[in-house]
Amino acid sequence: MSWFAEKGYLVTGLDPSPKSLEIARKKSIPGAAFRQGWGEKLGFPDQTFDITAAITSLEFADDEELMLSEMVRCTKPGGVVVVAVLNRWSWYGISRTLRRTDIAKKAHFYTLRELKKLLGSFGSSEVEASTHIIPIPVFQRFSDVTEKMFTALKSPFGSFLVGKFNVV
Repeated sequence: MSWFAEKGYLVTGLDPSPKSLEIARKKSIPGAAFRQGWGEKLGFPDQTFDITAAITSLEFADDEELMLSEMVRCTKPGGVVVVAVLNRWSWYGISRTLRRTDIAKKAHFYTLRELKKLLGSFGSSEVEASTHIIPIPVFQRFSDVTEKMFTALKSPFGSFLVGKFNVV
């Protein structure tokens, strides 16, 4: 959220967890507003935002198509819907799937193909993997190099899958 605020956007954060909202408010993001809510029922008027983003949220939606439809409804024509999810085939996705902590039990971690298909049902979209971090200390020294290399190779194994589409 701070990235959007730094770019000059007014930011509104939404989360169902009061604890997460408390943590977000402590970040003191200038001009940001926070409220409790769910992605499947955003509670904002039609065409409110220029950009609507769901960062590590879609994985936890009960109905991801409804959540995306709500994001589209709340985005102005010509605006952008952005989604970033944890990649099922990344180091982090695999470890969370194997550990299956309470929060990860409900999550659906996406593959590149799954996210492309889901976002494609809303029109022309772009999806790519990003943040190719290898969580082994010796490799972390070279994170800039590995990120550039895996990005250039269009690796589908980045920690996050980031997708976007324009609202018509």
